[in-house]
Amino acid sequence: MYSSVIAVLSLSIFAFVTPSTTPNSASSAPHVLSKRTPWNLDQALKSDIKAALTIGLKDAISIAATVLHPTDGIDNKAKNDQYMTKYFGGNDDTMYKKVRNVFRNLVGTNSDGTGSEVLGTVTVYSDDWIIPPPGQGPGGGGDGNKRCCELVSNGLTLTAYTARRPRKSANWGMHFCRKWEARVAAGDSLSKLMADDCASLKDTTVMDTTLMNRQNYAFAILHEVFHIEEVTLSATGVKSADYAYGAWSVLEVAHGNITTNKTGVVRVVSPLENADNFAWFAMVSTLFPFSMLSPKTQVQSFKKNPCVGVATYTHTTDHNSIST
Repeated sequence: MYSSVIAVLSLSIFAFVTPSTTPNSASSAPHVLSKRTPWNLDQALKSDIKAALTIGLKDAISIAATVLHPTDGIDNKAKNDQYMTKYFGGNDDTMYKKVRNVFRNLVGTNSDGTGSEVLGTVTVYSDDWIIPPPGQGPGGGGDGNKRCCELVSNGLTLTAYTARRPRKSANWGMHFCRKWEARVAAGDSLSKLMADDCASLKDTTVMDTTLMNRQNYAFAILHEVFHIEEVTLSATGVKSADYAYGAWSVLEVAHGNITTNKTGVVRVVSPLENADNFAWFAMVSTLFPFSMLSPKTQVQSFKKNPCVGVATYTHTTDHNSIST
């Protein structure tokens, strides 16, 4: 059992309870906001980033909605018992109910393919507004001067973060760092990842899961939405944070092998409080249904197998339909 929380930031998202800001910094100047469905995009964002956020959100919600598919989704216990055990440490009715309600909170009726109204409380900001105080932030590396995206933990920097921003109009704020923008510039979309039967993921024996998140900018969005308390806390009773990242490390969380001492008392981390467990459960149970292998030379991998097409699942009060 590990004695401390994993600090590897392979996806690198974290949320603060008490953010520290600098009100007079150049980047804190107010921006005009443009309402999008369902979230808000800062007008100061570049047009290509806005486009990627729009596409990425729809891809992320499509993955989440497929978890709720009426016949092949989470209620298909014959299929999902193995995934519930791998990613949440159990497959009893209580665990199913909590996980199911998280995805229901996120997807809503999904009548327009963009998720629930909860996402309307989110604004994606162009400025990296949080300055972690000393000893806080990723890997405890905050010094009271550097902004989140500038911090380095274990040689890695943040991809994005989610936190409340009470001085602004939106309840929740998100910011996507330059690392995420580089993925956009490289065209690392879900559609590119899945092209030619996910050929970019494969070598002769395994599929490289480190590429499933790093070459898929929708994954960062999928992860981020599980930091919204109205999505997770209201369903699970615990706040979502970042204790472990990556396809292999989230399994360690589910097995009770990750601990934290944030409150001064060492305790085991619950998979229900680790955002990446929800993101990887959604990816693997719907999109990449593979059996897990041990990491190969520190590369997190699945057995080689053809990937499946993510289905866009639409649910309203009148009908259920699915299309691929």
